[in-house]
Amino acid sequence: MVERDNAAITVKRQADLLSVNRTSVHRPDKVHRESEENVQIMHRIDEIYMKHPYFGYRRMTWFLQEQGLEINRKRVRRLMKLMGLEAIYLKPNLSKRLYAQYTRPYLLRVLHD
Repeated sequence: MVERDNAAITVKRQADLLSVNRTSVHRPDKVHRESEENVQIMHRIDEIYMKHPYFGYRRMTWFLQEQGLEINRKRVRRLMKLMGLEAIYLKPNLSKRLYAQYTRPYLLRVLHD
């Protein structure tokens, strides 16, 4: 909603009128675009992830290296994070009685008051 090219009203005044912080009305310096090579790798990661959703970045890296790609785990991890992919595995079961005091401390406070 902020017009940066408006000569009559400054960006600061527009931010005040809209009741937003000036820092939230920043101009993106540079739009980061992935290289064509990274886009192709991301497509390949997506294909593999659809077949093996339990692959984390380490096993995904190994799988890609076995197929002849020269890629390191840091790049695979960054691309998977960018794509929002995460290995499907058993997470800690926080509903167990042992962990109940840590997951819902507000209930204990209400019950004791």
